[in-house]
Amino acid sequence: MGDAIEYVKVPRKVFEPISDMVKAGLYKDEQEALKRLVHDQAEQR
Repeated sequence: MGDAIEYVKVPRKVFEPISDMVKAGLYKDEQEALKRLVHDQAEQR
């Protein structure tokens, strides 16, 4: 069967430093940064 999708609430303060991470060159854009952050948080569960 397929994997179950679980929704996670992400605190608003998490989004504040994303543009700084992109500017620093850690990610190519905000979408990539968000995908990675959500993926990392899901792995920790």
